[in-house]
Amino acid sequence: MAEAKLIVRSKQPLYIGKRKVLSRFMETEDQIPGSRIRAALALKLLEECKAPEFKENHTDCPQKENCPFWILIGNDFKNGVRFTDARTSLENEFSHPPLSTMKTCKVYPGFRTDRDDEEKHGVFDIAIPSIVTEELKETLIILYYQKCFECGEDAKPYTKTFIIKQENKSSKDLKANRHSLTSVGIDRNTETQKEGVLYSLDVINQGTEFVGRVFGTDEEILLLEEKIRELNGMLFLGGERSSGYGRTQVEIKKGLLAKDSFIKEGLKERIEKFNEKIKEVWGEFEVFSKAAKNPQEVYFTVDFISKAFLKNSLGEPVLVLKGEELKSILIQNGFTEVPGIELVRAFSSPEHFIGWSTAWGLPKPSGLAVKGGSVMIYKVKIMTDELLRALEYLEKEGIGERKEEGFGEVVICHPFHREVLPV
Repeated sequence: MAEAKLIVRSKQPLYIGKRKVLSRFMETEDQIPGSRIRAALALKLLEECKAPEFKENHTDCPQKENCPFWILIGNDFKNGVRFTDARTSLENEFSHPPLSTMKTCKVYPGFRTDRDDEEKHGVFDIAIPSIVTEELKETLIILYYQKCFECGEDAKPYTKTFIIKQENKSSKDLKANRHSLTSVGIDRNTETQKEGVLYSLDVINQGTEFVGRVFGTDEEILLLEEKIRELNGMLFLGGERSSGYGRTQVEIKKGLLAKDSFIKEGLKERIEKFNEKIKEVWGEFEVFSKAAKNPQEVYFTVDFISKAFLKNSLGEPVLVLKGEELKSILIQNGFTEVPGIELVRAFSSPEHFIGWSTAWGLPKPSGLAVKGGSVMIYKVKIMTDELLRALEYLEKEGIGERKEEGFGEVVICHPFHREVLPV
């Protein structure tokens, strides 16, 4: 499985619509879902179709083996390249979505290392303290309060995209600059403004840069790069395109070095550092618990970088994967020797998803998804080589359904979980 960096630069304002809370205010998302990028590419590739009578029946097309649409997109939810969500970027660097375990001061929110005139009390992560308090809950004589370390005010969830600077071990908030436009509705019969219809459109500013990833075979990545070059890198993303929005410049970068990858540290190193930090925090709780001995199990997290469609063995949508359900998924993918896995704690939220298939010209199945940023914490008796390979597979292939649309992207033991003190 090859991986390439996907860079998207907006040449016009972008409206990446999401579910409307109020019918007259149309709010945009701050990132470009992988499904939107895939749909825009599909629309362009369909324009080159040499057998238009099979546009809505690609499976039976006699020319599909040489068709760029079939190779790159497909329609059986198995073949084709996989696009991840493209998030706001700075200097072509990967940014990270907020995790549900990240907290910040309610009064002075934000990273301390952000250099501006506002006072900020830092961002910290509660995954490791939550593991310790969950494992020692029977003997602890105190509770772990989520308070600001500096002023003692309540802590609230951190909700902004952020970027990690490895060279100086700092982090920075990233937010897409947006503006709102107020317009009047048009009467389709008279082609004049419709009385009493006024709406506001929230759009991302022109010139914003987004970075994501694309996965596929070497041949698929080469073909994708060729097709993007033929299009001069131009794709139209999002809605309101007839009003002058949505033009972007897309670039594919292959052959990423370790320093340019999404997560700089290797999986084994991340798991080892994560468990070392658990032992360190565990030791600090010895004062409050007689049972606070060094942990005997190995812990790891599954961090959902994008929303995911998860189902249990009965085919029912779920928001939390139990340990045996995660093990079953790994076994189904060929890792039959993984040890028993136990769920310790989950920080998961629901999100309803609807969409439209450009390939089929039909609505996509709607459903309940696990919200991006959700965190599930597991433990095993021993971290075997088979389990390491299985977790590496999850990071490459994703988890759940509709992965080719960018859903189910995960990271094991995200480095920020080790920031138990504000940064």
